[in-house]
Amino acid sequence: LATAWGARLTYNFVIKGGYAGGEDYRWAEVRSWYPGWRFELFNVVFICGYQQLLILAFATPAVAAAQSVSPLCALDAVAALLFLSLLALEATADRQMYAFQTEKYRRRGAGEPAGPYARGFIETGVWAYSRHPNYFAEVFLWWSFYLFTVAATGEPCHWSGSGALLLTLLFVPPGASVDVTEHLSSRKYPAYREYVRDVARFVPWVPRRARPEVVGPVARFALLAYFLSHIPITLFIDAQAAVDRRRFPGVATKLLDWHVATNHDFLMGAPPAWFRHVVGGELALQLPFFFVAAKALARRDESAFRVAFLVYGAHVATTMIPILGALAGGDYPTEAHRYRLLLIYAPYLLVPLYIVGAFARAPEPATAPRWTRQQVDAMTVPKLRAALTELGLDVSGLKAALRQRLLDAMKAE
Repeated sequence: LATAWGARLTYNFVIKGGYAGGEDYRWAEVRSWYPGWRFELFNVVFICGYQQLLILAFATPAVAAAQSVSPLCALDAVAALLFLSLLALEATADRQMYAFQTEKYRRRGAGEPAGPYARGFIETGVWAYSRHPNYFAEVFLWWSFYLFTVAATGEPCHWSGSGALLLTLLFVPPGASVDVTEHLSSRKYPAYREYVRDVARFVPWVPRRARPEVVGPVARFALLAYFLSHIPITLFIDAQAAVDRRRFPGVATKLLDWHVATNHDFLMGAPPAWFRHVVGGELALQLPFFFVAAKALARRDESAFRVAFLVYGAHVATTMIPILGALAGGDYPTEAHRYRLLLIYAPYLLVPLYIVGAFARAPEPATAPRWTRQQVDAMTVPKLRAALTELGLDVSGLKAALRQRLLDAMKAE
């Protein structure tokens, strides 16, 4: 896996002319920050020193795994799958960037209309969901590599995770590599501010557009509480029905024992096979969505995930029918115990049903129209202005851009 990562990096370096000499334009900017001997010191300490040690550090999970006698397990498969997925994302992002820049400079050199390349920076493909998808993939790729250590040693916190941590600190915090690139791009491309406004900085996310809110403030607060509370409940309580209880903290097992004894919840106390499968589906399918739903509701972007909310609501409501049926037909000391347990489970049917109703009535979120290059190149000024307005983009300076294009054409003649 690490060799595949190195091969991708080498290939990307080759096609950009790395072995033909030259220098990345960003180093010229960095050199201006550290003039004279200061840059030479920076070169020795950071470029030639720290970065080499960092590469060694984030590769050390291979050493920790090699020293273990533990057999391969499911977590190893998950780590490999995550690593390959993130490597594919990084390769895709780099390839899209290379194709964009190549065509942009080809058009510029040939004196052709810039068309969709006029803004100067890529904002399509995976770059429509993150301003730095390559950095995101690079950072989390090595965190997935660290999972091999966890699988081999059984220790969630191990010294070999220091490399992934240091790599994260190099890219993500304020003032780190991501912000340096942002600063240079904002200065180089005036329209980059619009891109910053609409697209997530690091973690890929649905682009921010003008979207109608699906739920009101009270319902939003209630749904946020529902999804946020559901995360620890699923991880520490429900999961005990599908996973060996010895893997859970003592507090969680004692809390479940209290619930079973107090409320006579026989499904959680002695879960049948069908119920264990239902809980497995909750862990695999619903738990990841809890995080997405909570973030979408907090950002008022829930309409962008309309289909996901509908699928979640319909899935959970369907699974709750046999659960409530089993609970209703169970044996209890008194009828009060039966109704109390049904009331505990009822919100996990009622809330999904509300979600289905609310999101089924919600309009589809507006999507940005798309045109071909030929259509854009053939647009008149009014049509260009209308298209930009439809996309919610700034139309100021359009005349000046066309005037400059005409002047460039006159110089070429």
